[in-house]
Amino acid sequence: MTYKFLAALPSWLTRLIFVGWLVCVYEHGRLKKKKKKTKKKKKKKKEERGGGGEEEEEKEEQEEEEEEEQEEEEEEEEEEEEEEEEVCFYSVFPQYKIKTVDIKSLQT
Repeated sequence: MTYKFLAALPSWLTRLIFVGWLVCVYEHGRLKKKKKKTKKKKKKKKEERGGGGEEEEEKEEQEEEEEEEQEEEEEEEEEEEEEEEEVCFYSVFPQYKIKTVDIKSLQT
């Protein structure tokens, strides 16, 4: 069914969908790798410190939370910048823009 749907679309739109899908797959993989690296770094830090007291563990947890919040903020800023940089579809293809019409003017 999906193939029939894609075959019915114009070739440029099919390519656009395919490229969008590839970008999503790439970004998903990149984010997974980033999470794995941060987890490994945290484990190494804990092993190097060798445990310690409860106060040190609480400090570590607070530092980790702050780092995670900073990473989230940075990711949100990057997403906002990407959204600003994106070009509107209708600015590139104005012939496909949906035109609004007053119903009252049509009823005359």
